[in-house]
Amino acid sequence: MLNKITIEGLRGVGCVEMQFDPHKRVRTLFGSNGVGKTKCLEAIFQALLVTSRTFMDERHRSSISLSQGGFVMEGFTADGGIGFSLSTKTAASDVFFYSSTGVELAQPVHALPIVLLGARKRASFDSERAPSGLVGTFEQRQKAYFDTIERLFRDNRLGESGMSVDVAAWFVSRAQSVNPYQRDTDNLRAELDTVLELLNAVDNRIDSKRLEIDGAGRVFLMVEQRLRALDELSSGFASLVKLVQAIVSGYATWSGTSQLRDLHGIVLIDEIESHLHARWQVGIIPCLKRLLPNTTFFVATHSPLVLVQLQQGEAYLLQRDTDDVVRSSVIEAPDHKAFADVLDDALGVDLNALKRDAMAQEDQSAAKRRLLELLEKSRKAVP
Repeated sequence: MLNKITIEGLRGVGCVEMQFDPHKRVRTLFGSNGVGKTKCLEAIFQALLVTSRTFMDERHRSSISLSQGGFVMEGFTADGGIGFSLSTKTAASDVFFYSSTGVELAQPVHALPIVLLGARKRASFDSERAPSGLVGTFEQRQKAYFDTIERLFRDNRLGESGMSVDVAAWFVSRAQSVNPYQRDTDNLRAELDTVLELLNAVDNRIDSKRLEIDGAGRVFLMVEQRLRALDELSSGFASLVKLVQAIVSGYATWSGTSQLRDLHGIVLIDEIESHLHARWQVGIIPCLKRLLPNTTFFVATHSPLVLVQLQQGEAYLLQRDTDDVVRSSVIEAPDHKAFADVLDDALGVDLNALKRDAMAQEDQSAAKRRLLELLEKSRKAVP
């Protein structure tokens, strides 16, 4: 599924055709600004939403319609039965109804969890309300999660998907659900444990077992044997925590299972390198792939550091062809190439040529200095 994708009328881009290795679970999009990496992720996410049995069944029960203006494309087709086109009949009203034919050709064909992580607001923690100990039932949690998706969809704010959550309140409510009186279905310890395990696997300086919350609702992680409050973490640590928390929270809300790491699902991450330390950029995708063995990842990045550990068939360059269609092409075996070669292949940046030019400029500057010194000496030597 989603090995061959065609997107029609992608906002600000046009037509896009992408083809991926069906044997790989990582599809990383690379390319120049404006080629459509972010919008491609949003289009895939939207197509998966309207063809999801889980999402559409819940929306039929609890919502009425979705703004057609929120779609970033006019049509989408992919293998696995994923496809739809916006109905011309509803274009005037700018709305399609969950219970009618606002979207043509869309048939619920899958029940996979789908999580989109936008790049906006990733490096800081929002705290907009007082923490509440009530986690709600699974159905209530799922409705609230889908309501948020629908609101971001409607307001064209998918760029902050997963990043606008009050992470501290999320930790507090999950921790307060861990008590002997809580119903098993609403005891959410598995979510906390999974977040800590994943954080520790990415960076072993973060303790995999230790989490503390004080009486005021401040959350503390153990980092390098010291308790660190969430709101005191660097932008890099904040970005990592929010990325991992959003994946775990999303999976838990879609499925309700405690075996979150083993779920079959799809995670889409925009600008995965955002605010991450260079070491994390290099290792983040291989680590996530190992920790979530049944997840397929669609990733957009500007960072060549992200590419250097990707295997053959996991990295793709988006480029606009002469017929004005944006197409994907494989970046050959980036994990077997020198960093300079990856830069050249993916960005057309010849690092060696830049070094030679810089050295030549330095040599010329040194020669000019020596010539000026000789002229000055000659001038002083003249009686």
